[in-house]
Parts: sequence; structure tokens; C-alpha cells
Amino acid sequence: VKGFGPFIRYHTFGDSNINFSIILRVNTFIDKYLVTHEFIKSLKKAYDKEGIEISWPVRKIYYGSG
Repeated sequence: VKGFGPFIRYHTFGDSNINFSIILRVNTFIDKYLVTHEFIKSLKKAYDKEGIEISWPVRKIYYGSG
């Protein structure tokens, strides 16, 4: 929608990240899919340009003896 940028709200801290929600406005329901697709692609491109890495959870599993 012309004149409406992404609306961002930070809401929680994760294990090693800050979680946020992004609200995008579209003209019609079907536009939602293309707008979301394009937004994620441009966000990933910006992250790569700035050297920002997406953190992946790491878990260690220990098995008991026996």
C-alpha cells in the first residue's frame, strides 16, 4: 500500500536473539503472499549485506551410561 511502510514491534528476547513482529499492509488478501515473499527476500539481502547471521538453535544431548 502506497505510503505505508512495515510496522515493526520488538517483543521478547530469545536464547541469543531479539524477537519481533512485522506488519505489512496489502490492498487485497491475495497480495499478502507476494508482499511477504518479496519482503523476506529483501530482508535476507539486507542481512547478508550487513553481515547479520540468523542464529540457529544448538542443543547438546547427553546420554546416560547404561
